[in-house]
Amino acid sequence: MASYPQPPGQPPQPPSGPPSGPPSGGPPSGSPAAPPGYPQPYPQQPYAAQPYGYVPGARLPFRRNAMLVLAQVLVIIQGSLGVLVGLAVILLGIVANGAISGLNLHNVNGYNFAGTATVVLIVIGAVLLLLFISVIIGGVLVGHPSQVARWLLAAFEILVLLGTISSLTRQTSGIGTGTSNGPVGSIVALVIEGLILYGLIIDPATYRAFARKNLR
Repeated sequence: MASYPQPPGQPPQPPSGPPSGPPSGGPPSGSPAAPPGYPQPYPQQPYAAQPYGYVPGARLPFRRNAMLVLAQVLVIIQGSLGVLVGLAVILLGIVANGAISGLNLHNVNGYNFAGTATVVLIVIGAVLLLLFISVIIGGVLVGHPSQVARWLLAAFEILVLLGTISSLTRQTSGIGTGTSNGPVGSIVALVIEGLILYGLIIDPATYRAFARKNLR
């Protein structure tokens, strides 16, 4: 209801009707739109438990089992003994050259027997030296881990095992001039080589270790 001005000399009068409500209808044209509603964040998903020492983006740690450690120790001992044998063969070639230098073996039917024997011994010793140094390095690399070193060592041990079995067969059948301690040494070598092969390729814990399935 419209209000009229009061005559002069009269006190102001309150409005005669109730106050009008808020204007009906939408906002006037041209007014800014309300900001869009933002979607609610997704609920946090629980993370799977990671192994101790795990760093995101890094390779999983390698946990060696007891048989693999034993195989490594035996391989390193085996390689060290092989290095000593290689050095002994080289030394034997050098000593043999000096021992037979005074004999008339430098020209046997036009053939230098003394020099050839010395060279052959030194070459055999050098080959043994390089081979068993590689065995020692492979024994160390297996625990880092290295699948290549593991399977190369396994192939080497299989060849050595076959050679030991062949030697033991000859000794027990009376072929050759083996001593009484020959079969005992061959049996000890078989046990060592069997333990190495078991720790490298047969033990199920070794497969779990190289597959990183033994971390829990």
